[in-house]
Amino acid sequence: MSIVKCPGCGGEVEMFSTDPMAICEACGKTVFNEANTCIRYCIHAEECWGKELCDEFRRCVEKEEVSARSDTD
Repeated sequence: MSIVKCPGCGGEVEMFSTDPMAICEACGKTVFNEANTCIRYCIHAEECWGKELCDEFRRCVEKEEVSARSDTD
């Protein structure tokens, strides 16, 4: 098990290495396990994880990328 920092509130989220994601108990944000997330690159990800989880992951990644770009502007 590892502790991951929530990108929403900065809280600690416990996550097992096999978990694709967890929910932050402090703010309710979905926190993805970057070490175990093939959703980013695998063409079969929706078959394994389901469309809903894949869409949620992509939305979160997009928000983080937009936020990172605006931080550098």
